[in-house]
Amino acid sequence: MVQLRAAAVERGTTVPALLRELVTASVAALGAEPSPARSPDELAAAIHQAAATGSKHYRTDWAVFSRWCADRQVDPTAADAGDLLAFVGDLLAAGRSPKTAHRRVTGIASIYRAAGRRDDPTRDPRLRQALTEARRSHERQPRASERSEAA
Repeated sequence: MVQLRAAAVERGTTVPALLRELVTASVAALGAEPSPARSPDELAAAIHQAAATGSKHYRTDWAVFSRWCADRQVDPTAADAGDLLAFVGDLLAAGRSPKTAHRRVTGIASIYRAAGRRDDPTRDPRLRQALTEARRSHERQPRASERSEAA
């Protein structure tokens, strides 16, 4: 969020306006066609709303994924299942919990659905399997208190 504020200040705009601009650009890059009842701006606003549904986390999830993609020169709007598998792997390797990785993927899926992306890579069975295996592996690890009792 700090980086979003800094980018907004640098451009002389607000964070919500910058997010609308980014979402509009993402929709255009996806080639999503707005429905006849919606203008491109209305569609971008709907995507922004979907990203913020329930909490600020979806907006943050998309920002984290977008930064990860930028570091690897991947277009987040055109990412495939392999990119998402690598993203999840990097999250887990950095010590993030499987629940956090799952929530990040859910936030990304929300943006893709709102944009009308038909080939949603978040639905790939390999990605779902990786998240399930990570969760199961995490559940089997003893807690710190259990490890100290065994010693």
